Amino acid sequence: MNEPHDTEHADGKSLRLSRRMDMSAAPDLLAALRARKGRFRLLADEVEVLEFSCIQILLSARKDGRELEIVDPSPDFIRDLEFVGCSIEMLEEREIAR
Repeated sequence: MNEPHDTEHADGKSLRLSRRMDMSAAPDLLAALRARKGRFRLLADEVEVLEFSCIQILLSARKDGRELEIVDPSPDFIRDLEFVGCSIEMLEEREIAR
């Protein structure tokens, strides 16, 4: 399975990111973010590859005012974010400079 998928948690909806968050996963990630309102939990513990296409979608969601919470990011998730000059904090910030 290469698409992110919904996961139920006690506190509401979350999205479990797939192992490979690459160009083929980007359309599903975008659709999932567009389909929801409010705070959004991303379960990132299984991510092995996070490509720029998905990072760009996450950054755009933040710029558009979406509140993201990254839960249990894998070392690979963090590494790939840092490789392009991003961080977990940048994805979770309340205010993004425009």
